[in-house]
Amino acid sequence: MPDPRCALFLSYRRADTGGHAGRLSDALEARFGTGSVFHDVDTIMPGTDFAASIDTAIAASTVVLVLIGDGWLDARDAAGTRLLDRTDDFVRLEVATALATGKTVLPLLVEDAKMPGPADLPPDLQRLARQQALELSDSRWPHDIDRLVDALRRCGVLPATPSAVPASAPAPVRRRSLLHAAVGLGAVALVGGALYYRANRVPDLAGRWELPTGSFWTVSQDGRRLRIEETHYQSRQVWKRGTGRIEDDAIRVSLESVFDRMPPQTGTFRLSSDGRTLAGRLRVPDRDPDGERFEPVVLARR
Repeated sequence: MPDPRCALFLSYRRADTGGHAGRLSDALEARFGTGSVFHDVDTIMPGTDFAASIDTAIAASTVVLVLIGDGWLDARDAAGTRLLDRTDDFVRLEVATALATGKTVLPLLVEDAKMPGPADLPPDLQRLARQQALELSDSRWPHDIDRLVDALRRCGVLPATPSAVPASAPAPVRRRSLLHAAVGLGAVALVGGALYYRANRVPDLAGRWELPTGSFWTVSQDGRRLRIEETHYQSRQVWKRGTGRIEDDAIRVSLESVFDRMPPQTGTFRLSSDGRTLAGRLRVPDRDPDGERFEPVVLARR
């Protein structure tokens, strides 16, 4: 069952905004506390009834956040039916339940998406078009998160309580020699720490990365670990999934096809000095077990 403390319910479509959902969930839990966000990937325990968990989480939530990317409105199933027109579509059920039960519903626009109009939506979602939306941009992510947090506080979502400060502190060192030694060690630690940080700081790769073909990667990040989804330019479906790791000299990735049983594509990338481009090459196995080829790949941050 979902954590009863989840004040925020995050509704999203994985193929549309899966990477942004993970990044947003982390940012909000940093402000409102661990367990404050219902994010299905992390929140539903294995073996739990998915639909029942969603209903329970929406009922317990204060605000329902609806992440809308540029593929949210027109995402389709394998038969070509628009997902929002299916009564069993989980995103439709989530939003319709929130609207019907009077929850505060806040649309969040990412990837330059536009708010759908009432005529674009099935009848039980048409009220969504009248809700005031906020934009989340990769280029101004911290600023937009601050605006979102302010809006959520006005909706009654309370920030996390800071850890209590210990009541007593060690007595001050009075010996001059020890004081001088402490100052000297502190200076060394400060300089050493700065040099270590510069050499070991982890670049922020979360967000959307465009391929020249029109496909794109959606990257979510946890420290040096990456989760990657590649969305096909034409079908707008996720057709590759994989992981990555940021190392000192490169970014290593491994991608597996969602639809074909092929060995994973592996590769090494490097981030440009301005943080806007990833360049490298992928090792692409052929269907011949003994064959493989390398493809140069360049991605641009959107």
